Amino acid sequence: IMRKAEDPRIMWINGRLGMTFVRPSGEKNERWNSYFVWLSPDGEVRSEPVRLGRPETNSKNSYIVPLKGGKFALIDRANVPGERPAIQLYTFSSLEELLHPPAEYWKNHPIPQATILEAPRVFDHIGFNTVINTGDYAEGQTGIFVLVHLAKVYDSKVKLYVTALVELRPDTLQPLGDPVIIQSAVPHLLGRKVSEITQEELSLNQDKRTKWQ
Repeated sequence: IMRKAEDPRIMWINGRLGMTFVRPSGEKNERWNSYFVWLSPDGEVRSEPVRLGRPETNSKNSYIVPLKGGKFALIDRANVPGERPAIQLYTFSSLEELLHPPAEYWKNHPIPQATILEAPRVFDHIGFNTVINTGDYAEGQTGIFVLVHLAKVYDSKVKLYVTALVELRPDTLQPLGDPVIIQSAVPHLLGRKVSEITQEELSLNQDKRTKWQ
């Protein structure tokens, strides 16, 4: 059992189960990074954790997606001081390169260039949850669907989370449209595009806010 770990993401990679997770560090858990491990069919960890993502940058919500032609994509969320966390996408020629990228890779793929999804102004950040459907795509199928979450921060103990659905191109994983909210702490937000949400609609009473566990 891995201690001090959170945010697990389970994925199917080349016929094997893998998992990413976040490991906080620092006296107040103010730093965190994503790691990857292989799992057995019954969920036992079968490898040493490998740190993912950009060096010297806090990141989480990481997810690995196999692409056609043997390529792999790393979906990540870098947390840069003074900037709202957004979702980045990095493509690699192999799984080995993804797990152990050369230093020059990050110089050639800066965060702004790699960012594919940002939270609308009414929210404070966006994060990646999971891919709903991957693998072989039927003729005429245009994309895959992923779940993301949007968060509004009220204070150090209270946040509002909503879940949204986004369609991505299967070959590039670029978004095909705006995220659509499918679950929310506010019932009248269901089925709304995030671009349609106003600040007033997120002005909730204290008893309706989603609290940290």
